[in-house]
Amino acid sequence: MKQKLEIYRLNLKSRIRNNIKDLKKYSIILNVGLVLMLFLLYLLTSIFNIYYLVSFIIAYIIALSFDFLLVRKFIFNNFNPKSIHAQYLRFIYSDLAFFLINIILLRIFVEKIHLFYLLSQIAISIILFPMKFFWNKSHVFSHK
Repeated sequence: MKQKLEIYRLNLKSRIRNNIKDLKKYSIILNVGLVLMLFLLYLLTSIFNIYYLVSFIIAYIIALSFDFLLVRKFIFNNFNPKSIHAQYLRFIYSDLAFFLINIILLRIFVEKIHLFYLLSQIAISIILFPMKFFWNKSHVFSHK
């Protein structure tokens, strides 16, 4: 019994260490994606005078595709070309809930709380970050 507990403890420690390592890499990639999205959001809204929610949708879709490719390759080490289409669809579908939460919060932050749209998007991205990581790890890129 003691031996089983020790094996379980070591296994748990290893999984936690791996999750922390993946989380660090994920945060770097998502920050690059966030910079891309914020740049596009600013460009479309402030330079091309497109309504900020429409700009957000366009910027989000482009950044999401960028994130998928980097996350798939550098974090979850999934190089199987046969699974890329299924994973991309799972990634998009599972991100739909986060997208809806994001757009609702963006509207609330900008129109009700009166925060600048870029600052609002940064805050929302920070709030949603850990949820997206664990969701993607367990549902999109799991090796089940």
